[in-house]
Order: sequence, then structure tokens, then C-alpha cells
Amino acid sequence: MGKTTVNAPIDKVFEAVSDLTRHADWAAHPISITVETEGPVMIGHTYSSGKSGNKLGRLQVTELEPNDHFRFQVVMPNGWELDWAITPMANGEGGRG
Repeated sequence: MGKTTVNAPIDKVFEAVSDLTRHADWAAHPISITVETEGPVMIGHTYSSGKSGNKLGRLQVTELEPNDHFRFQVVMPNGWELDWAITPMANGEGGRG
């Protein structure tokens, strides 16, 4: 389980981590993430993701409780499935996820 400390209010941290399009900004490799479901983020929202010129994977929000936890599933082009869970926790004045 990885942990990152962020000096920001927990609601702002949750807002950032629950917006999957922003994950491309801090990914280890250059990828793009595009929203496929319009409107506020909620359970069932889908996204496509991948490296330029490659087949796209699919991301789907599976759990969402504002400022508490966020889960999503990734189905990669090769069929692998990954489940990600993010839980921001208060740590002094910032959040931790």
C-alpha cells in the first residue's frame, strides 16, 4: 500500500484523486485519460486510458463516498484487471491518500 502526504484540505485532495483525468498528470508514464461519461463523477462513470497510438484500456468508478474513499477498476487492453482504492485521511492540516 503506497502513501503520499499532501498539504491540502481533505476535500481538495479527494476532488483531485476522484477526477481520473487528472491521474495522467502524475502517472509514471505518459498516458491520456478521457472521460466517456458526462456529468459529476459517480459510480459507473467510465473513462478510456492509454499511451498514444496503443489500444485503450477502460476505467470505471466502482465506489465513491466523498472525502472518505474512492475505488475504480482498470481493464487493460491485454485483459488484465486492476482494482484501485484511494482513501484520503486527515494528517495534521493536509490529507493523505
